[in-house]
Amino acid sequence: MLRKMILVAFVGAGALVGVVAAHDGDWSLRIVMAGFGAIVGAAIGGAAVRLGRKATERRVIPGLGTTTTDIAANFWRDKGRPPA
Repeated sequence: MLRKMILVAFVGAGALVGVVAAHDGDWSLRIVMAGFGAIVGAAIGGAAVRLGRKATERRVIPGLGTTTTDIAANFWRDKGRPPA
């Protein structure tokens, strides 16, 4: 929920900056600049909240029997049971 609020805040701030940058222009220019500012704000906000990144696997020491590779390599020895 907090990540979504941060993203929406960046999009809104980008749109506001676009409108303020075109304050002397007519309404069509303000709308175009607000849209451009919202796109830039979405890109910055998405990077700030790490939107679209995959969760990284925990760092474990190989050879202790806890990684998926170790479990697969020792499957027949452990008879399908997890290591102690």
